[in-house]
Amino acid sequence: MDSGPLRSLTIPGVAIPAPRRVRPTALAPRPVPDLSAPDEPTAVIVVGATGRERRAVVAALLGLPPRALPAPGGASLVIGYGQPGPARAYVPGCRAPQPVPSGPAADPPGGPAAAGPGQRPARRVELRLPEPLLRHFAVVDLPDLVGLAAAGGGVLADAARRGGAVLWLVGADVDPPPAELRAVAALAGTARLFVAVTTGPAQPAGPDPVARLRARTAATHPALATVPWFGVDPGAGDVAFLRRALIDWSDEESLARAGANPTTWPGASAAVPLRAPDTGRPWAEVLDAWPAAALGRLRGRLGRSVAELHQRCVRELDADGPGPDPVGLDRGLHALSLLLTVEADGAVATLTDDVLRRVLRDGLTEAVRRRVVAAVRRDLADDGGAGLDRVLLVTGTAGVAALAGPEALAALPVYPAAARWTILPPLGLALSAGCYQVCRVDPGRGREAELDRVRQWLRRAADAVEAAVVAELDRRFTAVHRSLGGLLAESVDHGLLLA
Repeated sequence: MDSGPLRSLTIPGVAIPAPRRVRPTALAPRPVPDLSAPDEPTAVIVVGATGRERRAVVAALLGLPPRALPAPGGASLVIGYGQPGPARAYVPGCRAPQPVPSGPAADPPGGPAAAGPGQRPARRVELRLPEPLLRHFAVVDLPDLVGLAAAGGGVLADAARRGGAVLWLVGADVDPPPAELRAVAALAGTARLFVAVTTGPAQPAGPDPVARLRARTAATHPALATVPWFGVDPGAGDVAFLRRALIDWSDEESLARAGANPTTWPGASAAVPLRAPDTGRPWAEVLDAWPAAALGRLRGRLGRSVAELHQRCVRELDADGPGPDPVGLDRGLHALSLLLTVEADGAVATLTDDVLRRVLRDGLTEAVRRRVVAAVRRDLADDGGAGLDRVLLVTGTAGVAALAGPEALAALPVYPAAARWTILPPLGLALSAGCYQVCRVDPGRGREAELDRVRQWLRRAADAVEAAVVAELDRRFTAVHRSLGGLLAESVDHGLLLA
């Protein structure tokens, strides 16, 4: 009997064709995933002095009269390169930017020049100008750090981390506030820092004001002695040396960022083998225990931060004044959201690296890490986004409402960023329009009764914020656990990373 391959088979009354030999074809090339992070635009964050002085220096750098720049008041002013047009204000709770009335720049006595519906102040005002300097970097004029109170350091650190450089303005005859000095000095080792001392033609004879201030600040904060200092006279347009230094920094920073994020990653489309599956599945055990542990750690930090913010508002309320500052409360929520976003990103990144090292056969590389991040993000988006693009708004009834969508998140930062190369979107916190009415103390109704009403509202609002943020973090961590666990379980079964 022929033991070779079956070539034909004959059954009476039934015609069965011989099987066809299928020639193997080359597999379709694996699509190369785009692992390059979106370009984060370089920016110079301008802080210090007064709003009028900051605008004068920024206008001198751009070769413009100060009146050409709007006065955003308590918001940040972001100036980027582009076709000129009206300035637009981004207000928490609004999906679309609000137009800013044009007119001479003037510092309003209270609140920013641009306010949204319900007289809510903006967090930032954006302006586009076709000035050559803006091709190198954007300019971000932050609000007064003292006005931002405890939130100032966190807001400044976040903007500096993404922008890359900080320009600190100091008056020649004015000592900087201690809180501002501490916030700026803390950045000396993490961001590029430039110090500019504003002088004028009427500067009295005597020691060089730049050298004098540099020696005095370095005595308490030695890190400030090693950063570059400049003397500028914005009224006379004397900013050439400062402008040149900022351009040189921007060129170096752009090259460094391009080198750290190549357009083509080695091994971006190569097959990634996994270790042989074992019965214990240690990676799954780590993954299953992670959500509760990560939430527990963040819950403690959240509770302390909310308590500090509540106590600060109560102190303002008990002081002999008009009541708590809702703008300061909103900035405090912003700083809290920045802190929680960084903490959550770190927890997810640590988990991802841990479980990947447990399943990969040849070690973890940046290309593999980015492939997994991209795959998990796509899965979360395909699942309706799990509602992760949300802003939590404190309401006038001391509750928390959610506003979904990336447009809602875009209105929150004081400095707009490119898309983040992380699994989770940022966590957004802000006040709704009704909170600005609730925080007003009307003496005509009896001051003590009004103070008690606001105290109760602050207590309920603090509890609501803490509960809502805990629920949001738990939902996010659960979504990461489900998506990452599904990806790794299927990959382990196949022996290759399916990302």
